[in-house]
Amino acid sequence: MNMKRGAVAACIVGSAVLALTSCAQPDGGQAGEAVAPTVNTDAPLYEQLPDRIKEAGKIVNAGDLTYAPFEWLQEDGKTVKGIDVDIASALSEQIGVPFDWQDVKTEAALSGIQSKRYDALLASMTYTDERAEVYDYVTYLKAASGFITAPDRVGEFTAVEDFCGKKVAGTRGTIQITQVEELSAECVADGKEPVAIQMLDSDQAGILQIRQGGVDASVILGAVGSYAVSQSEGAVELIPGLTLGDSVYGIMLNKDDVELRDVLLAGMNAIIADGSYADILEEWGVSDLALTESLINNGR
Repeated sequence: MNMKRGAVAACIVGSAVLALTSCAQPDGGQAGEAVAPTVNTDAPLYEQLPDRIKEAGKIVNAGDLTYAPFEWLQEDGKTVKGIDVDIASALSEQIGVPFDWQDVKTEAALSGIQSKRYDALLASMTYTDERAEVYDYVTYLKAASGFITAPDRVGEFTAVEDFCGKKVAGTRGTIQITQVEELSAECVADGKEPVAIQMLDSDQAGILQIRQGGVDASVILGAVGSYAVSQSEGAVELIPGLTLGDSVYGIMLNKDDVELRDVLLAGMNAIIADGSYADILEEWGVSDLALTESLINNGR
């Protein structure tokens, strides 16, 4: 991966935070310097950006920065890393402005896109036809949901129907909650107990509930689940072979923001074509999530 590109994108670039950032700057600036991200007016797609984005010199991006390995805030409280961060960085090379990462819970981020407080929501958001009636998506990764549970309980779950009557945690405002609600309705239709859904603020909260015995399992994005298992010191395991949904992740935008949508679409297809997208996914070990083409609203 281009390390200069990664260094720019790995910093939250909001001006209030930038003055305190401890990220090393690509031009050789020292930690703690208030060095503004560079706007490249010669970037291939810069002239196609909306005027407000050119004037701001950045795209204000909302996202829940607890979603490793997609986007998560580091211990310094200023640096953001992840798959989505690197994809945003590659996009910045095409469009000429950086992404300003704002740590916002999913429900607030969605309402902020509608109110135009934020320009974009690039934060592993799963496409749905229902949400596409309200927002536009620029797709960028394949998506599927999985389940994690305590290691000694993995064998209890061999089909999704085994979650009927069980307590399952999920992150509030995510598509995973909707998917489990649909599963619960199927349980009831089949004469079984509904799933007892516990809506929490983060995947980490779900893992804590599993550790403490408060829930039987947690529904989680597949790649997030794999990462969570690797970081849990044996506290949780991914349940093999059980998934919900077969969709894609997309950058979410206000439906009025057609210019920005089209620039991001062109940028995504440019990084797919030049190989930088594939390099990022390979570095993170998720090449199987690659798309061959970015589409608006999944081509529907």
